[in-house]
Parts: sequence; C-alpha cells; structure tokens
Amino acid sequence: MCGICGLISWRGNILSPVVHRMTEILRHRGPDADGFFEHPSTGVCLGHSRLAIIDLSEMGNQPFFNEDRTVVLICNGELYGYQETKKELEDLGHCFFSDSDNEVLLHAYEQWGMEAWNRFNGIFAAAIFDIKNRKIFLVRDHLGVKPLFWCLVRQGVAFASEIKAFSALPPEWWTPSLDMAVVSELMDMPYLLDQEQTIFQGVRMLPPASWLEIGLEQNRVEGPHRYWFLKTNPSLEKMDWDSAVSEVEGALLRSVKKQMIADVPVGILLSGGIDSSIITALAQKGSINPVHTFTAVFDHQLDERRYASIVSNHVGSEHTQVIIDPGEINQRIEEIVYYYDDLRSLEGGIFSLYLVSEKIKKYGIKVLLFGEGADEIFGGYSWYGLSLRPFCWMPQFFRSAIHHYAVSRTFSRRSNWQHTRRFNRLVKSYEEKDIFRQVARIEIEHQLPNHFLMKVDKATMAHSLEGRVPFLDRDLVELAFSLPRDYKYAGKWFNFSKPDEKYILRAVGSKYLPQVISSRKKQGFMIPMAEVLKSNPDKVKDYVLAKDSLSRKLLPERVLRKLFDYKTTLYSPVHKEKEFLLWRCFLLDVWASVYNLK
Repeated sequence: MCGICGLISWRGNILSPVVHRMTEILRHRGPDADGFFEHPSTGVCLGHSRLAIIDLSEMGNQPFFNEDRTVVLICNGELYGYQETKKELEDLGHCFFSDSDNEVLLHAYEQWGMEAWNRFNGIFAAAIFDIKNRKIFLVRDHLGVKPLFWCLVRQGVAFASEIKAFSALPPEWWTPSLDMAVVSELMDMPYLLDQEQTIFQGVRMLPPASWLEIGLEQNRVEGPHRYWFLKTNPSLEKMDWDSAVSEVEGALLRSVKKQMIADVPVGILLSGGIDSSIITALAQKGSINPVHTFTAVFDHQLDERRYASIVSNHVGSEHTQVIIDPGEINQRIEEIVYYYDDLRSLEGGIFSLYLVSEKIKKYGIKVLLFGEGADEIFGGYSWYGLSLRPFCWMPQFFRSAIHHYAVSRTFSRRSNWQHTRRFNRLVKSYEEKDIFRQVARIEIEHQLPNHFLMKVDKATMAHSLEGRVPFLDRDLVELAFSLPRDYKYAGKWFNFSKPDEKYILRAVGSKYLPQVISSRKKQGFMIPMAEVLKSNPDKVKDYVLAKDSLSRKLLPERVLRKLFDYKTTLYSPVHKEKEFLLWRCFLLDVWASVYNLK
C-alpha cells in the first residue's frame, strides 16, 4: 500500500519541487521508498511513496514503465490473484521487470486500454500517463477501498491519495476553504452521502469503479466514467439453499486465501463478532502456523474480549489484546485528527481504529485483515429489516425516513428533513423492486466507501499498515448481491431480538465456529463517545463554545449549551441525539482548528 500524487500544468511548467513536497506529506503511507517521474514538455510530474508488501526488492519501486517507456504507472493498492493475468500478458509478449502485482496494471492497460480494470480483483487507486496519446488516467477500485482525490488548480490539475498533500501547492494555486453546506450535512449524517463531494470547496473524490481522463492536448478533464456496475445474476437468484451456502463458503475461502498472501507479517483484527471470526477461522484453516489475531479491549459494556478469546482458543490463533483508553482519544485528539483530512465520517470508530493500528504496528505486523463489508453485502444492519413486514407495506418515503434516522440518530434539526428527502430520492433512483437491494446499494455504494473504508484506510495508513477487506472481494460481493433476500435476512417479520440478519453467513460460520459466536447479534466495534467526551469536559467546552468555533456557525449558542446536558444511555433518543450532536460539534471544531479553517 502506498501514497500517490501528481501535478499537471497546462503551461508545461517544471513542478517537481511541489510534487516532492506532496510526496513527503504522504510519507506515512509509504515510508519504504520514494519515486518520481517528470515529463517537462507536457508539464507532468508524478510522485510515489512506497509501502513494500509484494516483492520487497528495489525492482518493486515505482513508477513502473512499459518496455519503451511510453506508459508510466503509479499505484496504491494490491491485486489479488493477479498471476493468471500476468501469465496471459507474458504470453502476449509483455516483459515484466519485477514480481510486483502493481506492474500488471500497467501492461494490462497497454494491452486492453480502459477495459483492463474489469479483469482485476483487488484494491487500488492508480494514475497512468500515456505519453504517446498525451493523456493521464486516474482510476479507483470497484468498491472504493483505496481513496483518490483531485482538484483543478491554477492552470492545471492536482491529485493525491490524501487531501493534505494539496497543502504543498503554492497558495495562489490552491487555498483550502470549507464547503459549509457539506459541513452542515455532517451534523445530520455521520458520513457524506455523495460519492464525489468533500468538505473542501473544489476538491473532488474519484468515485468507486470509476476513471477520470485528463487530456493534455485540449487541457481538459473528462469524467468520471464508470467501468463497473453492481448487478444481479439471475441464475444465482434461483440457486437452492445448500448450493448457495457452498458457493458463499467457497468464495470466502478463496478470498481469505488470496488476501493472506504477502511478503511481510499479516494479522487479523478479531472483534469476536461473526464477520472477523469467520475470517480468522478460514485464515487458520489455510495456514500451518498460528495466525496472528488482535482484539481491542476497553473497560466498557461494549467490550468484546471474551468472545474474541473464545474464537482464538477455538481456532488456535496467536492472540493479543490491545488496550484502548477512551480518555487517550480526548487527550490526543488533535494529533489523531490530522490524519483525517478528508473528514467525511464523524464516527468515533475513526479514533479507536487509529489507536488499535498504532499498537498493532509495534508487533511487527504490516498487513491487517478486517471484517468490513460483511454487514453491507449480507444485510447485517437492523435497517435491512425494512424489507420485512410490517415495514415493506409502508410507502417508500416512510421507509427512507426510518432508514435515515437509524443511520443519522438525529431528528430535531430542520435540515434533517432535507437530507431525508435527498436520501429518499437516492434510494428511488436505483429502481430496485427488491427493498433489500435498495438498502444494500446505499450501504455498498455510499456508506462503505465514504464511511467505513475511509476509516480503515486512514487509520491503517497513518501507521504504514495495509488494511485488507476479504468480504469485499469482487466475486463475493457480486455473489452476495444476487442471492435471494430470504438467504440473507431470514423470516418475513422484523424481529429485534432474534439474529435473523446475515443468515447465510451464519450458516457458513456454524461449520467453523462455536454456536455462541455464529449466533451472536451484531454489536459493532465502537468507541464509547460519551466516555471520550466526559473524560475532559472542559476541553470539549473550550472548543465548542469558543467565540470563533465552527459549531456557532451551525447551531445557536443556546442549543450548543443544551447539548452538554445529556445522560449516558443506550435507549433514549433525545439524550442519544444530544450525545451525537455534541460529538460531531467537538470533532468538527478540533479538525477545523488543526487545519486552521475557522
């Protein structure tokens, strides 16, 4: 995993000093080597910071070039099962200079053009400079695991793995400024809904499964263009139960096997829930040595260490508990929030995952597997129950309002209804008759890349770790999306207590895990936000109630002061809303202070 960046000047200026500074800012993503490419006649300069995972030799350093050096590639990512495509390209006459998986992307583009991306299964964000055709292509993986940002600057285009790299640009080219409409949206949702929008004016995120074309002849940007769409396979919809269980099990086995491959130590973040537990069991099944598992523990009712230990003992992994202190988050919040320059998610888990990654790195781990994605593709959230009775009898807008509240946890703000209507329009735009698939598309195409995958990328890369997500193997996602709703969410009536969600995944898990694990209700790896806020309330007040605070631009002072009057509870919507709003205000103000954006 790496950091990439680049600058294209329409005037043909030599911009290498700027790109060198951009690359230095991204050093935490790839401390093992730096690489640069300049093409003075076209004003193109590319930078790469490398985290060596496959082929640790210098031959794996980037940029990569084709045989006659007319095509250049820089890439952040991993390709799984790339060996078959590499063999095909070698048979077609292509020469490879390394054993790196990323080099395969270069020759695949050379051979098949923009149709190459659908041949791959992996996580990647890449830039390809086609010198002959005077074009640069930016491309992002199918599910949006790896990020890529771009913006128009004075007489050109800049792009990078993280927005903070743009701070290296001269101020007359780009000056950071907030999009207050986006900031306001983050008060009503824990993540941004739009696939391209960012909190910075003029900065765009390349959507998942998309590519952007930068033409040097016309000095223009075209796109983004989609190269992959999540679709149902009619033959899978008619598959019988036993065959479906076998197919899911096989797809998971193949995904975990591929994603355990690395030339560096690999670990698994084990929560004790069904998702990470299945990954652990399947990884151990394919290994002759104990796999390394890690569990975050903290003194709170949400702590899952007992269940993680049950799984570890059952499969025989080498298990480590890492202690998380919620008070440490409050104490170090300014330091941590620096790494979340693209503040498109305000969930407390961004901090707990940062601390977990920091501690795991000390054990020599360089690749870490996560259970992210299982809830989205198999229906693990309560709002997937909107496809059941009595909710399925309700009009579309009421279902969308319930879904939106379940995610946002706010209902009193006037603007919340505007976002509910927007949420409803998005759901309707999918034209899915199956309500379950309507919800799934929102989760897979919006919440995953904008929320959970952002959290995984930023937290791990801050500590030069590569985060992998076996449940987001492209083949597995396509399989799960096509399966009938009854296979993923059992029953016809919604049930709060019975674990009906992820039904087929539990069936697979029951083959490898104790019943107490395979039948557990979802809990989630969440840091207790109330504990963080109350660990230093004076600090929270200093930020939120400061005369120049961002919060004062979003909420009246009387409302802000009322937010501090809440009780810690899991059940009261009123107090829970206050807790969520206070957390969002606090985080936004800390972030704005760190980035000097008040």
